[in-house]
Amino acid sequence: MTTTHVKTCPYCQSPIEPQADTVVCPLCGIPHHRECWEENRRCTTYGCRGTRIDDEPDGDIALPIIEMDVGPILAEVPSHELPAECPAKLRRWNWGAFVLTPWWTFTMRQAFWFVLALLPGIGIVAACYLALNGNELAWKSRHWASADHFADTQRIWNFCGIVLFILELIGVVLLLLPAAG
Repeated sequence: MTTTHVKTCPYCQSPIEPQADTVVCPLCGIPHHRECWEENRRCTTYGCRGTRIDDEPDGDIALPIIEMDVGPILAEVPSHELPAECPAKLRRWNWGAFVLTPWWTFTMRQAFWFVLALLPGIGIVAACYLALNGNELAWKSRHWASADHFADTQRIWNFCGIVLFILELIGVVLLLLPAAG
């Protein structure tokens, strides 16, 4: 069984119809409904800092709006068909889910695991389970543009998880050094 994925506005989470008036973020390339872009005055894609050039950037990257009619593009290009199950090559240890469990579960829409991760004693068990099975859960929880989009997103989570894990180990070693000497 396969599922068909269409472009979804990251602000209102509604599908973008081919005839819709859209604005494409100049930084990340994700389309938004024009009304959603204007209401928020910036890109609402998680992690993107794209804004309009005429807005106050407040430290964000200010780029001109790229307007684009996505109707012909969506009509010509078939929607991505992704398998319902996570591909085997994407099933691997997820450092982001292990080290950044509350944040990872929140952004991957894993409410049940988010709550478990916050419970004392159970949180470490949840983190271990998510490290082993997180990619499968994340694959099913959101509409991914492609397998590459999914892999890129989890790669960022893994990188951040590994860096934080190393920093935590360094911190533990530095705390234990005075006690050993």
